[in-house]
Amino acid sequence: MRFAHSGIYCAIFGYFLFSLMDAIGKWLTQTYSIVEITFFSSLFSLLPVSFMLTKVPLKKLLTTQRPSLHLLRGIIILGLRLTALFAFSLMPLADGFALILTGPIILCIISPFLLGDKNTIYQYLAIGIGFIGVLIVLRPGFTIFNLGILGALGAATCFALNTVLMKKMSATENKGAMLFYGMSFTILISGLMIIPSFSMPGLLDLSLFAACGLAAGFAQIFIFNALKTVPASTVGAFQYSCIVWGMIIGYLIWQTKPDIFIILGSLFIIASGIAISKTTKTMQPQRAN
Repeated sequence: MRFAHSGIYCAIFGYFLFSLMDAIGKWLTQTYSIVEITFFSSLFSLLPVSFMLTKVPLKKLLTTQRPSLHLLRGIIILGLRLTALFAFSLMPLADGFALILTGPIILCIISPFLLGDKNTIYQYLAIGIGFIGVLIVLRPGFTIFNLGILGALGAATCFALNTVLMKKMSATENKGAMLFYGMSFTILISGLMIIPSFSMPGLLDLSLFAACGLAAGFAQIFIFNALKTVPASTVGAFQYSCIVWGMIIGYLIWQTKPDIFIILGSLFIIASGIAISKTTKTMQPQRAN
């Protein structure tokens, strides 16, 4: 029981760190491009993760039978980070998290086509509940359309596609190799993208980039440790705490207060996501960064 509790604490703190990472990223979008933020945060996140990867033999870490899928996954992870940052640059943290966390719902919709999974009637009901939650959050016809919505839903789609790829690759690829290649390709591609307009950030901004990346890296470690003692579906349920952290951080830094629609819609999305995670056998991955 004590080990289970420690796993839950790791999950809660891990998702807090992910929320902190996104909050710092949102702050940095006022000055830097989302590509530059992605490059530096990914680069710094490799530092803590590299210590975890030292436990994996080098040959096992570098050996891969499907390099093309690792490259594709790196592109998808990059897409996830770019679309998430784009969303957060245009909307409050809590709103962005509520929509990005529809990823498990999208995964449940596409998994029968891409993985051959069979959804149950309960999962389809959960999808319907999640869709209602999204409509409540978006309030179509009652608010001005925000392009950040497309970014958040794009990030949710990338999350789902990343999970599909991890499921397909898990039969032949080592988890350490998937983490290493995913992060490496993200750094490489984003690094190439910033070359034309690169400008070296100042010391203060560089420290913020470091904080953003280190938060992401240590979050990966805490979630990894949580998965050792707690079922993946339980760990996955705690990702919805990001909405709460987003509300708290958003209020403390930007004085944004979530309205009743965000709170109510988030509750529907959370209920849907937890119901899906409890009734599916599809891999629940760590969040990709």
